[in-house]
Amino acid sequence: KRMNLLIVLLALCGGLLAQSITLPPSGNNQKSVVTQYIGSLAHVTIIYNSPDVTAPNGDDRSGQIWGQLVPYGMAANSFGTAKEIPWRAGANENTIIKLSHDVMVQGKPLKAGKYGLHMIPKENGPWTIIFSNNSDAWGSYFYEEKDDALRVEATPEASEYHEWLTYEFTDRQPNS
Repeated sequence: KRMNLLIVLLALCGGLLAQSITLPPSGNNQKSVVTQYIGSLAHVTIIYNSPDVTAPNGDDRSGQIWGQLVPYGMAANSFGTAKEIPWRAGANENTIIKLSHDVMVQGKPLKAGKYGLHMIPKENGPWTIIFSNNSDAWGSYFYEEKDDALRVEATPEASEYHEWLTYEFTDRQPNS
């Protein structure tokens, strides 16, 4: 009887604790996954929530993404523990990149594993791409620079219009 009572009390307490957690709205962003093989063994997988240019209420946000919806530089944080945050390279949860093998990124080594993918966009000049050892955080809200596995810079290039945030592998080579 005592064990059953303890189990019931734990279940009730767990339910009460779960109700007190507040999460940011999802914005109806779709979960997306893309995997690309490099050669016949190595592969890269990106798991992300894909926001679209059209807001959930139907407003067209064309021309309002970079520098507005996604601020340039580090953004002020009003949800988690970090004071300033990079863009989480997607929406909602952490964007995750998984590497099956050790790789070189912009000439720098990165070990095989699972990383949180973050970016610091800039209006002019290269963006900072961050591979964080913390791949389980909720977006960038709890980002800490001490968790960085690697930071590199990449210069953005113009591309054709996409309604949804899309990661794709456009320059596929047998070994890169």
